[in-house]
Amino acid sequence: MADTRVLYIEEIPILTKEKLNSKETFESVRKLVIDLSEGNDTSVALTLSKKLEQLVGNTIEQSTLEPGLYQNYNKVIILLKYIAMSEISNMEMEELFKNNLSLILSSKNIDILEKIKYTLLVYGDPQTGLHLLNIINKGLNNNEEKFGDEKIKDSEGKIVNNTIKNWLVEYNRFTSKKKGRGAVERGNFIANNKNAKKLTEEQKQFLSKLFLLYDFIRLPYGKKDYNIERGEMGFQESHDQRPDINEMAGAEEETIAPIETNVKKVEKQPTIAEEIQTAYQGDSLFQQQIEKEEKSISQKVGNDNQKLRDEFFRAVQLRNKARTIACFIQLVKFIDIEKFLAEDQRLKKFLAVTWNQKHGKVFADEFEKDPAQAKYIKAFVRYVLEDRLEMAESESARVAAKLANLFKKQGQEKYAKIAYFDMKDKKFKFFGDAEH
Repeated sequence: MADTRVLYIEEIPILTKEKLNSKETFESVRKLVIDLSEGNDTSVALTLSKKLEQLVGNTIEQSTLEPGLYQNYNKVIILLKYIAMSEISNMEMEELFKNNLSLILSSKNIDILEKIKYTLLVYGDPQTGLHLLNIINKGLNNNEEKFGDEKIKDSEGKIVNNTIKNWLVEYNRFTSKKKGRGAVERGNFIANNKNAKKLTEEQKQFLSKLFLLYDFIRLPYGKKDYNIERGEMGFQESHDQRPDINEMAGAEEETIAPIETNVKKVEKQPTIAEEIQTAYQGDSLFQQQIEKEEKSISQKVGNDNQKLRDEFFRAVQLRNKARTIACFIQLVKFIDIEKFLAEDQRLKKFLAVTWNQKHGKVFADEFEKDPAQAKYIKAFVRYVLEDRLEMAESESARVAAKLANLFKKQGQEKYAKIAYFDMKDKKFKFFGDAEH
């Protein structure tokens, strides 16, 4: 089967039962799910899950899909709900962890623990986050999914079903340390518990992931005494300090220096060079995110220009600002952006229509003849950042100014004048077309 493209987000509303009934469409949907997970696009994941639920049907008897596709689409729906955890109901959340935990723990593309941490950050409010963890904990402790090839013989000699729920009970009984359990305790159980010894290596890895998830849910705030006692909805909290949601999600602690009073400080005025440098840097956290995405893209695409272009399309489609900007930077470094506009016929046709609507027929006609002109590079950057990613003009101009500097370093002087920093107004601006 030929390599299948990713399903476009814009195609979700027009999906039909007939379209779903093909392996090619399923593969397109599967690839989109991976992209949605990488971009943490929860709203699109939720939209797609609802659309698929509507089309797939509640039972295999009611469905018009082939049995294999029916089962695969239902797995996709579950994965989409895990991606959209911050937007689903409490009841759906509990059902996910009660009935469909094995699927997500077995996934090679979605890290459930990272999804939980991301959801905690989205919630922001510590108490809301704690309530989420309570719901997940309840689902885990009532999970009847079978795991392993044999039933469990507990510490009292009783034979019980090999459900996830009972594996967690056995883990709690076997491990003397109840708070702040880590890799040592998990490894000790898997190596020495008589039931765990019977598992295959792959099953042991699954169990390790289950216990890692369980320990995080029960004690997300590792350094402090916050715990969920099994079977109870309430957290056992110490009263001296409330949890911080960022630390729960794995962020480092920040030390806050005491505030000095009655001390007059003379603030040093920044030099022009410092002022420009600060303006170019922008938000430091966002810049770190862009740099992280650059490394990720570089590792993923290597020296393959086509893979880089595909990555760019996905980033724009997912409206991932940091990754899109990182792709722009890589395209400039690859000296490929002008070839991109000239060689990619799908993009070229799309932009010709867009330029005709935004800038008129003359602009569009000239683009089709010579798409590598600087004004079209500028127009392309602006369109992606402002129209597709909804960035403010000054912010998109900041990105364009950085790209202009990169062009200059790459020896592509003709693209060096697309944007600049206006010292008078203290903001980034685009050069006018007349200046090209």
